Amino acid sequence: MKIALISGSPRAERNSHQVTLFIESLLTEKSIQTQILDVIDYKNGNLSAESFSQGLKEADGIIIVSPEYNGLFPGELKTMLDTVNLYSEKPAMVAGVSTGVLGGVLAAKALQQYLVKMEAYLYPKFIISPSVESLFVDQKVVEGFYKNVVTDTVNGFVSFCQKLKD
Repeated sequence: MKIALISGSPRAERNSHQVTLFIESLLTEKSIQTQILDVIDYKNGNLSAESFSQGLKEADGIIIVSPEYNGLFPGELKTMLDTVNLYSEKPAMVAGVSTGVLGGVLAAKALQQYLVKMEAYLYPKFIISPSVESLFVDQKVVEGFYKNVVTDTVNGFVSFCQKLKD
C-alpha cells in the first residue's frame, strides 16, 4: 500500500509540516510506503504538475495536511489541488492544523467539502491539531492524547483504504 501525503503550507516557517512528518512516521512504522507532495516544492517549481499527478495516481490513498488561514486552507494548496482531477474514487482524509484552539477544524471541513465535490471516497474522521506549537518539541510529539487520537485516526484510514482496495 502507498499513501500520498500532501503537505499544504506554503510558508517556510510552518507548523503543519510537523504533523505531516508525524503521520508519515506512523505509516512507515506500519510498513506503508509514503510520498510527501509538498506545496512549497510545487510553488517553487521543484514539483511539477506531472510529478504531482503521478504521485496521486500511484497512491492507494491521500492524506491532506493543511494549516488554517482565516478559516480556510491556503490558496496555494487550492491551486496545487486544482491542477489535477485524480481524486475521483480515491480514498482521502484531511488534517487541519492551527495555532488556535479550534485546531484547523474550519480548514479541515472546507477540504472535506472540496474532496466530496471531486468525488473522492472521503474518510469521515479527520485530524485537528489545536495549539500545534504545544504538541511538538524538536519535531517530536509530546502530547500523549494527541498522539493516540492521530494514531487511531491514521490506523482507521489505512483500514478504510485496504477495504476499498480489496
